[in-house]
Amino acid sequence: MSSLDYDREKDAIAATVFPFDRETVELVKTIPGRNYEASGKRWLIPIGRAGQAVSTLLPAGFKLTDAFKERFPSQEKEEKSPVALPGLRVSELLERVSLCLRRNFPQPLWIVGTVIGYERNSRKVHPSFQIADLDEENNNPISSAFVRIFRQDHERILKRFSVASIDFRDELKVLIQVKIEFWNERGEFHLVAIDADPAFTVAFLGRTLDFFHEKLVNQGLAQRNLNREFPLLPLRIGLIAAAESEGFNDFVNELERSRLPFEVIWVNAKMQGPETASSVSRALSRLSKENVDLIALVRGGGAEADLSWFNDFELGKNICLCPVPVLVGIGHHRDRTLPDLVARSEKTPTAVGALLVKHLSEAISEKERRIEARLLQASRKLELAASFLEKKSLLLEMKVDKQLSGRSRQLDRLLSELKSFDGVSKVRPGLLALETRLKNALERGFERSLHHLELKGKVLEGHDPSRQLMRGFAVVTRGGIRVSSLSELEVGADILLRLRDGAARVEVRELEGKEEGHFDG
Repeated sequence: MSSLDYDREKDAIAATVFPFDRETVELVKTIPGRNYEASGKRWLIPIGRAGQAVSTLLPAGFKLTDAFKERFPSQEKEEKSPVALPGLRVSELLERVSLCLRRNFPQPLWIVGTVIGYERNSRKVHPSFQIADLDEENNNPISSAFVRIFRQDHERILKRFSVASIDFRDELKVLIQVKIEFWNERGEFHLVAIDADPAFTVAFLGRTLDFFHEKLVNQGLAQRNLNREFPLLPLRIGLIAAAESEGFNDFVNELERSRLPFEVIWVNAKMQGPETASSVSRALSRLSKENVDLIALVRGGGAEADLSWFNDFELGKNICLCPVPVLVGIGHHRDRTLPDLVARSEKTPTAVGALLVKHLSEAISEKERRIEARLLQASRKLELAASFLEKKSLLLEMKVDKQLSGRSRQLDRLLSELKSFDGVSKVRPGLLALETRLKNALERGFERSLHHLELKGKVLEGHDPSRQLMRGFAVVTRGGIRVSSLSELEVGADILLRLRDGAARVEVRELEGKEEGHFDG
């Protein structure tokens, strides 16, 4: 039988619950200052709480011992002869409420709601939070109840959710099993969580992901980023990743191993926890203003349960509206998130880096092939131009010779005709001088024209790439772009040397500067 006793040695009230009843124990716990004594299997209550102990525990079947009656005679009198009052005492009302709750909810029950205010890393031995129904329009609580979890139950629930790859966290929709409790002392109603079903949360998160994606589809946004044209030469890369994370290191190392001229602009963002979506969205906005070719969103090394933080509608919408293509590498091989559905997706940060390396390598090779084709085409055009000039030169020479011959014959006829006239001896010297000047003028004009054509031909020959290469010169390119200065190179750079009989890829080991008109060496 449960009883209230007085311990003279400790000067305290001793409450013994027998046989053990969990609800009765919880009733004892409502008395402030109570402390459980394991050795005596009893609760010790301060003597100043004698009245409250009697009013709270007597209706639950507790009996007063002789020692208690002797120490607290007024409480014995109250037990035997309660004073008639015109109404219920507060303690009586609250006890009736407590009994009503126990009678109507004698067994634990399952409820569905959203966790609000849960702090996993709190120093509290027994964590607490609110379980709430939320307004579907603005996510504001419509109704809520206070929930407490005892340590052992808390650890068991966390383990169950971890096995299901879910992080039991704030703002999570859950199905939990609770007991209803009522604290008579303060008239407070609360719930005690004893279990939770992760299968419900898994199913709910899956429905939420599909719901958000369908909403983006209905708004015409789901394919917007996926349809953005992939840049031909993606050299300036925006990177969203957590500082010093495995995802950051894997992605950057993959790019560095390629030795291609990538430029990475990194913005730090949280990859787990309730601030994940807002942090990544801010990073997207910032990188969109940095004139990057594309943005890589990577995450690695974290728990699979943390992936649910990415299933945020506003984050998915921001990715869809991003002005440059987004590459996502945040998942594990079995999971998908909203960013995976609305952007180009690879399973790991390393795979995202490998995709960029492959694309850029193929683009550079194609550009080099086109440059070679253009050089060959230009060389052929120069050869045709030189042949054309040579033919024009011959035609001009023949034309000049013909004109000179015709003028000479014409002069001969004139001289022959003049011989028959009087005074021809007087004009003959002048005619001969005229003939000489005319011949000299024609020859000088021919020589100038011929010299001009020769100069044009030499200029064209000097611009012929094949002739330059035949003389021992080389054309230097890097990444498909011609190099004309040491300032465009650094030690370790890969370059392409094009020679008269082929090409060679080399690595720069040392740079030597040019001083006072000569190279050191």
